Amino acid sequence: MSRVINFKAIKALGGEWVYGSYYEANNLGIIQHLIIRYDRLKGEDVMHEIIPETLCQYTGLNDQRETSSYPEGKPIYEGDILNIGSNGVVTIENGNTYLSYKPQDPKIISKGTLLHIALRRADKPVLTIGNTHDKIDY
Repeated sequence: MSRVINFKAIKALGGEWVYGSYYEANNLGIIQHLIIRYDRLKGEDVMHEIIPETLCQYTGLNDQRETSSYPEGKPIYEGDILNIGSNGVVTIENGNTYLSYKPQDPKIISKGTLLHIALRRADKPVLTIGNTHDKIDY
């Protein structure tokens, strides 16, 4: 079994999310943070300069919202906000993926539940509702 290592980040120009492989380029001492993805229509790699603080790694897990674009659920990335009865934020620490809740949340189950366990224990469909880098209040 192979693991997909994918990233998303916000483009430096345009402000939209881009998805692909992360690359840090050093051009004569100038550091560029890039997301590179293969464009099948163009038949070539496309590079996007990104805001490095918005870089989020794919967790290998998907939420439970099946659509035509995501028949197995939407991919869950670091920093994503999941609604699992209350809203939690996905974090990655020391190679483990956690779902953490705001401390003031009255429905707190525990801070830092392993994400795969939180998904398995959920009694409602788990939905991705945004990311901490989006301009939304969670």
